[in-house]
Amino acid sequence: MPESLAAVLGPDADLGTAALATVAGLGAVMALMALAGGSILAAVVKRIALLLVAAGVSLGGFLMLRDGESAAIIGDLAARLAPSLAETRTAPAPEPPRVGLGPREVVAYMERGAFALPGRANGAPMDFLFDTGATAVVLTAENAARIGWPANRLAYTVRVSTANGTTTAAPITLERVAIGGIEVRDVRAFVAQPGDLRENLLGMSFLAKLASYEVRGDRLLLRGW
Repeated sequence: MPESLAAVLGPDADLGTAALATVAGLGAVMALMALAGGSILAAVVKRIALLLVAAGVSLGGFLMLRDGESAAIIGDLAARLAPSLAETRTAPAPEPPRVGLGPREVVAYMERGAFALPGRANGAPMDFLFDTGATAVVLTAENAARIGWPANRLAYTVRVSTANGTTTAAPITLERVAIGGIEVRDVRAFVAQPGDLRENLLGMSFLAKLASYEVRGDRLLLRGW
């Protein structure tokens, strides 16, 4: 047996103990390399270390009848290495923000087939869905009531077409509509009848007053003046 192993295992250890300690030692070294290396290197080294430890455990069980100390060494090392190897798993990368709000630009990414934008109407926070098919901004009855347009003040005189058919909406003018740092004043809008609309729509009466807007794939960019 090499002198270094003899010093570690003691004078009574035989060749089986030395072989098992060598396998386990290699597993321990590989595990340390996995902890210190990058994510790709760690994944490869971790697999090798696990194989070495597993081989040591199996060999330790085989020799248990003739060398109980060998199996004990491998079992102890396997128990110590398992938590360390588990810690090398790479945490999932955080998702990028779905909306970036700048002073003159707003970037949004499609989610579930639509661009959702946090904004404000007459100073009140509310969310909008980007919709170039809507000729104007459209508010739900609930959100309109929040900013001083309850149903009893409205006249539903404008016929509009929706995905559910034809209905009527009430025309109003919003003093200001803002998305991020982009604010547009005197925005023509409609208020949907109660139950007709679930989300506010950011339509062309707002979009046409921007410097530009564009959609590329799943990315929306709004530019103000």
